[in-house]
Amino acid sequence: MVEKRRDAEAQRRRGRTSEPPWLRLRRPVSFAFGFLLILALGAALLPQLLAQETVKLVPALGWDLAVQGGFPTSIAADAQNAIWVGTEGNGVWRYDPREKKWIQFTTKDGLGDDDVYAVAVDKVNRVWIGHLNHGVSVWNGEKWKNYGLLDGPLGDRVFAIAVCPTDGDVWVATDCGLARYSVAKEDWDYYTRASGLPSNQIQCVAFAPNGDILVGTQCDGIARARAADQYKKWHSVPGPLKMPNSSKGEGLPSGLINDLSIIFPESKGPPAEGGMGLAATPMGVGAMSGGGDKWSFIRGADWQVNVSGLFDGPIPDQSMPIKEEDLAMEDWVTCARQEEKTRRIWIGYRRKGVEVRNSEGGETMIRCDPEGAASLFVRALWLGRKAPALIAIYDDKQGGLKTFQDATASVEPGAEPVKTPAAFPAPAKAPTAESFPPLTNSVGGFHEELPAGEGDFLGDDWRTQGDWLGRYGNSFAMLCGVIIPGRNFENEPGFAVRIGVGPHVKNSGPFSYIENLTTENPRVLYDPTIGQRREAEQNDGSFKEADYPPDWEGPDLWVDVTVPEGTHCVSLYFHNNDAQKGRNKYRDYDLQLLTWAEDRDEVQKSEPLARARVTDFAGGVYKMFVVAGPAHYVVRVGRNRSFVTKLQGVFIDRLTGEFPEKRQPFPGFADEEYSPPTLEDSSAVDNDALLSAAQELWSGLDEAFDKRAAIGLQLPLRLWAYRAAVAGAAPSALLATWRWQIGIWTPQDRREFREAMTRAFEAYQKSNPDAGKEK
Repeated sequence: MVEKRRDAEAQRRRGRTSEPPWLRLRRPVSFAFGFLLILALGAALLPQLLAQETVKLVPALGWDLAVQGGFPTSIAADAQNAIWVGTEGNGVWRYDPREKKWIQFTTKDGLGDDDVYAVAVDKVNRVWIGHLNHGVSVWNGEKWKNYGLLDGPLGDRVFAIAVCPTDGDVWVATDCGLARYSVAKEDWDYYTRASGLPSNQIQCVAFAPNGDILVGTQCDGIARARAADQYKKWHSVPGPLKMPNSSKGEGLPSGLINDLSIIFPESKGPPAEGGMGLAATPMGVGAMSGGGDKWSFIRGADWQVNVSGLFDGPIPDQSMPIKEEDLAMEDWVTCARQEEKTRRIWIGYRRKGVEVRNSEGGETMIRCDPEGAASLFVRALWLGRKAPALIAIYDDKQGGLKTFQDATASVEPGAEPVKTPAAFPAPAKAPTAESFPPLTNSVGGFHEELPAGEGDFLGDDWRTQGDWLGRYGNSFAMLCGVIIPGRNFENEPGFAVRIGVGPHVKNSGPFSYIENLTTENPRVLYDPTIGQRREAEQNDGSFKEADYPPDWEGPDLWVDVTVPEGTHCVSLYFHNNDAQKGRNKYRDYDLQLLTWAEDRDEVQKSEPLARARVTDFAGGVYKMFVVAGPAHYVVRVGRNRSFVTKLQGVFIDRLTGEFPEKRQPFPGFADEEYSPPTLEDSSAVDNDALLSAAQELWSGLDEAFDKRAAIGLQLPLRLWAYRAAVAGAAPSALLATWRWQIGIWTPQDRREFREAMTRAFEAYQKSNPDAGKEK
């Protein structure tokens, strides 16, 4: 039966791909983008029949690809109309419109790190930038100051920053929820799953003029809250798990949110309450109306191809035909913005560059030159009144800051520079002893245990990178691809991992690949059997684009995991080591924890127990799931129309249950001790109200690892406790132990890791003289 279905599917795909492109594109589809806007806004807007213009993109403001790089990620402008551009790996650049030159800022100037993924300017003209794993850095007009886990956001990884238009508060979207810097209170507030958010992994933020907020999560849809009730209640709008099989519909097209923006109709009267929201997703554009109560969507011109490429092969729904030109240029929408003056809507895409649409009728007015458009990956759009539209293109050959070829090339200076620098934001206040009992009581009130065979997503770790040993894999560890199929460390019985590919496959797999036998790159996993880092992976074979075009669902990497009785943490390490080369930039995975079954078709089509997204991971990230055993799981690393799904490591750590008296040591560690120090004397903690309160919460979280409701709170609350321990000058042994458990690193911790690895490998070589010599 399965083979017959696959043959039928292959025949359908061959028939589809044999059609000329113009015929496929002229198939009837449903619902026009312009009509979507009209319905969402509740206004009878008349279309304006404007001629479509095709233009080329050219470097903006003298951007030098050789010097400044081709990987801008974010754009903002300050009161002087200076343009600030964040980049991946090259810090942040400031364009002075008076001097007409660029100035670069890096870690040498005070940045937290040189990978910048968000830029915003607050109401007192301070520039905020968001980092890979160092929180935010703020420019006060004179110098930089960094705010990390102890004094800024709870999450080190920052995806977006937005400023509330009413009170000027700065909101930071991170891997550990939202952080809000209150200008009035000069303090920080935090919003996580404990506050009602559907996820702690926040991708984007947008505000309505009245201060209402929209929050886009990485894979759990959108949440909104009202300024009128001080953002106390969050209303969630989930997206569908499966790709819709139609060109339009009600609700969101996907729960994977790339970007959010608020737009308004062009009219003489006031805009609709709360405006209209646009959600950029990998499956088209969502449009919000009714202040956030209603969503509808429109797909891209490739929607039929993408639907036909799904594993279960649904037939595209063509019941409401519309014009091809009314669809978005492609399904994968990266961002959307509206010009303040003309109200035209700009839409950025992953491959097709950018287009400009008339907001009244929805007709396309301007599109990028189609030559080479497949490589025009738009990361950000900036639309200012006194400057050309600026477009961040992420590409090693055609990337950089761009604008339309015929656009005005200059930026008109804004306000005169202020000589007195602004005051820096206040650091976050340390937790008080009184703040802990309610949290501890709440955690202690969770009683529903996670049953065997179920799991939940725990969170991200962007800090540990390649230094896994000791922190991850104490029960089981696999380094993917360093040998074929991988190097396993089975330190405790009852655990097993096998990596394969999914059922929607055309050739064998997975494939093991070594890019560098040894490297000093700290983002590459360390291998204790060779005493060095080896850059290796297992991938699903989808690099063969003739077999696996972007619209093909799969084959995906399938990680089969077996765990014994107890609660365990399963962590997968992803490092997009060649992200800045060609098609590798498109990697963006849909990670799903699934129940194992003999019938792999059944697993492929099942609902996930938990879900996460792996995006922008050139810096390396651990994605962590809590699972309960005894059970057998599949972690499906969904390709999600990416180029090659790959994985560097799988690690399992026991959280509860029967801990072994002694585990099998890692190579070289039979006599070499590498573990967190022991707190010999706890009197300093017991006799201090703040420290004892933090310790009680920490212990309560340890006991609640097997409680379903506590999983999403583990990391935020432990970070809160660690802040208290630092503020209370806790004993160094306690601080080191807590850092060890939640992946916080100091320079001293890094030195101790390197020294311990060196000693252990020297010990390992004594009994294995050929260690480190394998090719």
